[in-house]
Amino acid sequence: MLDACGKLGWMPAPITILPDLWFPARQPIRAVFGRRPNRVIPDLWFPRAGVLLSDPLLHQQKIRPVPIGVSIAAINVSTLIATQAGTSGLFILHGRDVYCLSANHVLSLNGLIPPGSPVIQPGFGDGGVVDLDNFAHNSFYQPFNTLANEIDVALAHVDIPSDAVLSILENGIPTGRFRQAAVGMQVQKSGRTTGLTQSFVVAVNAETNTPEIPGLLPAIHHVGQVVVDNPGQAFAAGGDSGAGVYDLDGNLVGVVSHTVETNPDLVSCSPALSIALWLDSLFPPPPATGGTQRNDLPAVILSVSALLLFLGIIEASRDSHVR
Repeated sequence: MLDACGKLGWMPAPITILPDLWFPARQPIRAVFGRRPNRVIPDLWFPRAGVLLSDPLLHQQKIRPVPIGVSIAAINVSTLIATQAGTSGLFILHGRDVYCLSANHVLSLNGLIPPGSPVIQPGFGDGGVVDLDNFAHNSFYQPFNTLANEIDVALAHVDIPSDAVLSILENGIPTGRFRQAAVGMQVQKSGRTTGLTQSFVVAVNAETNTPEIPGLLPAIHHVGQVVVDNPGQAFAAGGDSGAGVYDLDGNLVGVVSHTVETNPDLVSCSPALSIALWLDSLFPPPPATGGTQRNDLPAVILSVSALLLFLGIIEASRDSHVR
């Protein structure tokens, strides 16, 4: 319900909650309201290959600070259109601002959930509640191009920087680098529904399609996609949209977007290098000084340095990865 100030209160409201678009449904919404305890998860060092001992239910709980790979959702407080649940894919640092990157259709619905809208953790499908579980607000999204869409991404500005701990749940710390995927590459992701999983890249520079969502989104033709083997939705399922896809060294190679329309045993991912170009268009690098070559990618915050960073003992910029 809306209070006198127009804010969505913590009690249940007639929210239109949409499933993870372009993924077959896997887990039902669990209507849980009220206060939820915070879970604090220790960091594990990257990589963690071999046998994966994952607890998917852990990814659906309320966790503070928020790590990579957990349930999130967004809502338009005016229309009460909300996403059920997607996944926090990675965190980006620009100056002293921290942003959560996920899929456009998780955070924005191509503008139906506009910039400034609250983002919660966990998502509505996992009992998250506006105001009690807010951790970010929408900032930017890449509009879908129905002719040749390459990336399905959006950013949400984290309200309190220390609410983001930039390690991957059940996996550890990414490198902060973006890498081109290759056929046969072994990859892993940490997501809301299936937890920590591994698979292989089966195609790059692929073209895929997503169906029209009547009244919401048009049919979209995707190009330049990274396609990962997904038999029986074992790698990614509904609710995993927005999850970062990493190689076994912790380099980002893509972000989970949708299942391939003609074959649900394949999952289509936005390519990491195209995401990096989009980030550079949002946050242009400062001019180079002298003969020093500058790094054009925003820094990914690393959890081992987060405390010092947020206390102001060290200061990171786009040009220096915090290691």
